Amino acid sequence: MNAPVRPLMRNTTALFLAQIFSPRLFVQPLEISESLDHAAIAGQSQYLEDQSGGLTIDDVLAPRFNSRFINSTIDELHFGLTRSAYWVRFDLNWSESAIELPWLLEIGPPKHVEGIARGGSDIYIVDDNGRLLSSRRLGRYESDKELKTLTEGYVVRLNPQTDHQIYLRIESSRDLHLHISV
Repeated sequence: MNAPVRPLMRNTTALFLAQIFSPRLFVQPLEISESLDHAAIAGQSQYLEDQSGGLTIDDVLAPRFNSRFINSTIDELHFGLTRSAYWVRFDLNWSESAIELPWLLEIGPPKHVEGIARGGSDIYIVDDNGRLLSSRRLGRYESDKELKTLTEGYVVRLNPQTDHQIYLRIESSRDLHLHISV
């Protein structure tokens, strides 16, 4: 084999292995500063199809699931009609100037009415060490962080002090087309 080709193959192999074992390496966190007005998040997220619908947050936080997440490259996720649940994760990087400002996370559609159709949306805030800080089912308005809206989605107040890594679990009996923005 040609000598200059060997380093190229080694570098390519190392890059490939890094992608497999550390998929978050290539997904950049959304940079949030005071000058940001609105930004789609889906293009800087990763998703995991849960065909059984039975995975829990503890399951998807486990290292063995890291390589199963797929990097998204589009501004809105569209999974079509599916019986699967989807897990979406993304990181937010807050600038010092953004910490004091109010921030809202917009999720949806789909917006679900419990008891009427299969589905639901859950949000999980995870710390930098992978520990769950908070979780809630959206649409119940049990927290003052969730705001009532007239749209077909949800709005949640973000806390720049703690909300750096966010996981969403989404399932729907309708077409699963998901918009996520800040």
